[in-house]
Amino acid sequence: MAPESLSPFRRKNYSLGGRLIHVLNENDIDSTSYAIARYLLDNYSRIGEVGIEEIMQTCFVSRSGVRRFYRSIGFENLSDARGYADEHARLKRLYCGYASDTDYGYSLAELVAESLANVDQLLYDGKIDELAQLIHDAREVIIVASGMSGSGLADLQAALNVLGKTPLVVTDSTNPEEVIGRMEEGDLLIVISITGYFAAHYGTCIRSCKATTALVTTSEEPALLGAFNHLYRLGPYVGMRHRSPYSSYGISFFCELLYIRYSALFAPWEERPGDGEVSKS
Repeated sequence: MAPESLSPFRRKNYSLGGRLIHVLNENDIDSTSYAIARYLLDNYSRIGEVGIEEIMQTCFVSRSGVRRFYRSIGFENLSDARGYADEHARLKRLYCGYASDTDYGYSLAELVAESLANVDQLLYDGKIDELAQLIHDAREVIIVASGMSGSGLADLQAALNVLGKTPLVVTDSTNPEEVIGRMEEGDLLIVISITGYFAAHYGTCIRSCKATTALVTTSEEPALLGAFNHLYRLGPYVGMRHRSPYSSYGISFFCELLYIRYSALFAPWEERPGDGEVSKS
């Protein structure tokens, strides 16, 4: 099934909340940027109503300081950011819908087991080895994903670094378009987009990218899939009704399979830790 509509994401930035969380996590708690990001996140549900005077008085910052903050996270001004007033409600439906529809315990375990089994099929189909080969052969590897894709990408980055290949992981909290635009032939761009909406948002710059492109998704949208050189479908299309186990467990499992196979294919025997001598028979 194709995504119902891509219109809600026809905006300059994919996410306001993702960029605010990035600022919160990456800045000192005594900094002005932290104070503004914290206030906006604490008032996320009414982000369309928060005015510049309110931010100035609460965060003890000048008008020009507020403007600099918004420009630093990719928005021209406060009015530009107000266009994301519906984002809190959308994410609340995404997360709360998942929580209310998934019974803790058995039902969740079933969903996770099903998603992992679907991802595991990529290993038996040779697709994991194919992507490992692409990563090994690429001059530079860049992985672009939504900030909601879980911690599996950080683990993959660290593991591949140990194996001599260090990919750059870029999320919507920064500026993927700028990074993608600098890629050259011989590079590899991997886009993680469970529903396909994230990939569609950056579709224009992806189609013009000079690098080899690969998409990890559940989407079945022909126009989207056709924009990539390589496709890795994790399972059936999950839709946008609520968050999916693929967004966390599925991606983490995919990343773990990928670095395990990368190690098996490309790590020299003498560099592999073991309790004794490795048999070469």
